[in-house]
Amino acid sequence: MITSDRGYMTFNNAMIPEGAKYLIYILTKYGRFQAYLVGGCVRDMCMNRIPHDWDITTNATPNEMISIIETICKRDERNIQIVPTGLKHGTVTFVLDGEGYEITTFRNDGEYSDNRRPDKVTFTNNILEDLSRRDFTINTITYNQYIGFQDFYDGIKDIRNKVICCVGNPQERFKEDGLRILRAIRFAAQLKFMIEENTSQAIHSERELLDNISQERISQELSKILMSENCGNEVLREYADVICQIIPEIKPMIGFKQNNPYHLYDVWEHTLHCMDDVAPDTDLITRLAIFLHDIGKPNNYVEDENGIGHFYGHAHSSYTIAQEVLKRLRYSNDIVKSVSQLIDCHDVTLTPTKAAVKRLLNKLGEKQLRRLLVLRTYDIKGQSSKDIELRLEKVYKVLEILDWIVEQSECFQLKDLVINGRDLIEIGIPEGKPIGKILNLCLAYVIDGTVDNTREELFKVANMLFTANPTLYTGGRTND
Repeated sequence: MITSDRGYMTFNNAMIPEGAKYLIYILTKYGRFQAYLVGGCVRDMCMNRIPHDWDITTNATPNEMISIIETICKRDERNIQIVPTGLKHGTVTFVLDGEGYEITTFRNDGEYSDNRRPDKVTFTNNILEDLSRRDFTINTITYNQYIGFQDFYDGIKDIRNKVICCVGNPQERFKEDGLRILRAIRFAAQLKFMIEENTSQAIHSERELLDNISQERISQELSKILMSENCGNEVLREYADVICQIIPEIKPMIGFKQNNPYHLYDVWEHTLHCMDDVAPDTDLITRLAIFLHDIGKPNNYVEDENGIGHFYGHAHSSYTIAQEVLKRLRYSNDIVKSVSQLIDCHDVTLTPTKAAVKRLLNKLGEKQLRRLLVLRTYDIKGQSSKDIELRLEKVYKVLEILDWIVEQSECFQLKDLVINGRDLIEIGIPEGKPIGKILNLCLAYVIDGTVDNTREELFKVANMLFTANPTLYTGGRTND
């Protein structure tokens, strides 16, 4: 069945790279094979989105596609690189003019005993058999420049209706690969689609399948969900049980009332409101910090004599738990460190003075401080309206001062001092630990505004510090 709904789709054939058309041309016209674009690239083109990957499906075996493509490219003097990505599963990557194209043979998948990958793959000539093993209807549409669209599973209809629907039986699709549970949620978040009822029910009932999936694959999908615009009040709320399956530490947050005039929502709802308001250009580190910033709150709850709830020390508790979660999910060391640091500092007092901002800059660096201010902004916006404008104004004032410090190239770190260790040695201060101690004290004076960042002033301070107590800097030794 060939579907071409021109009234709905503003499909532009020119969007397809010349290389993809050329490879399909080779396979169909010279090899006499079937060959089509398939999956996400066709889905995105139907939605007038720019695809990032170009996947081709064909009834040619890997050896057949390699032979014919290599022969014709050589004849046409086209530079082609062939990467045997996954020959066992029928996949070969062809790099043409610097662009990679995955071409996969039509196939049937055997049993999925581990809920991750098929035990056996067999090749087929029947495209319907190949498409029937795919995850969602929106990813089953095929296209080539000769016959147009083929839509055997009403994928275009589901795109039109903004629906995520499994191909065939949802339970079976999820048991084949448990990661599809998170993929469904991710597509719903990214595309702002609803998940069809039977598919949604299967997501909830089969969520334990995620226990069989590698942490690396889970973290990749989680990151994509959190980077979506539609994750907070929609997707994360609806599928909180799924999120708890991969991060059980979140479960105590759900329904945990804060009993505080500054908080309108329970801990989980507060987090959802923070996530829902995040700007599209917010990076993954900041989003992860927002998502996990209060994960330790339930462990730190106390009530005062008036029944007001408080969470003393929750920032550090959240830091500890978040660090464990991120390490378990196999995030990089840089992400673990950066996210944990933001969470540990997210409740720090913000003082809108030049000296206070410089101290934060010294501790965090410019990039991290900007992330912290974003985190603080959304944290405040996700609370009650009590003093919200005043609290936000303080954040904005700190940001204003930060911008001024950076624009003026003000000193807030050791490398910004106009003197260095060599300079101190030249004026008679012993090489070694004294150098670092004195430089750090000089920096503190500059940050506080006690002295100016000039060689004359800093040499005076350095000499004063060393002369006042030389043993403090030499461990009891003097030059005598």
